[in-house]
Amino acid sequence: MKLGRLAAKRSLKTPALGNYLQISKLPVPPIKNAWEYAVTAPWQMMKNDQLGDCTCAAAGHMIMNWSANTSTVVTPTDDEIIQAYTAVSGYDPSNGNNDNGAVELDVLNYWKSTGIAGHKILGFATVDVQNIDQVKAAMYLFGGVYTGFNVPQFIMNDTGNHNWTQQSQDTNIIGGHAVPLFGYGRGGATLVSWGELYTLSWQFWQTYFDEAYAIVTSDWIKSTGLSPVGIDVNGLLTDLQAI
Repeated sequence: MKLGRLAAKRSLKTPALGNYLQISKLPVPPIKNAWEYAVTAPWQMMKNDQLGDCTCAAAGHMIMNWSANTSTVVTPTDDEIIQAYTAVSGYDPSNGNNDNGAVELDVLNYWKSTGIAGHKILGFATVDVQNIDQVKAAMYLFGGVYTGFNVPQFIMNDTGNHNWTQQSQDTNIIGGHAVPLFGYGRGGATLVSWGELYTLSWQFWQTYFDEAYAIVTSDWIKSTGLSPVGIDVNGLLTDLQAI
């Protein structure tokens, strides 16, 4: 298992979700939700066991989740994920040089301008990581959030533990990791990492996560023109035109 998220980069051009979207006027998020279970195909590693491409693998997992909930699951290939990682980070697949990870904001901008695995996003906004209600709303309304966190050693010591909770073990930070969150409940959230589902507690989230993004994409729209929660795509894009 590899890491690969570099330190968060901030930009004044990136809007904050809370400033541009009146969540109170949209469908009320339920107490719990689980978009990830629409994906019946195996979640893929997307080379994150060999490369520090988690920022692009997380994008691939989001494409899988969105498409599974609106139509038929689309699974990006390893080559497509490596192509994006190469373009964003400078990694050289011919010799393995420059496998140094990537910045999430750079991945998002590339995803919007060029696309990953043939899928472009329309826009994105930052989510307040300390506002759990906003995090839940973003997951529910946009089919997930694209996130990054600082990895404590203890979650790598026990690779069989798929439930990340705050502990008093070795909390030394060993690197950064990018993961998408798809489901949530009162106690925490569900994410995909290294080709598998994991859960985390909200305490773990507030301790180690320092960036999160809501993403607007046509992949989250059904053939009816509505998202899975019944939002009209034209109305949604009007509300989020600043993004």
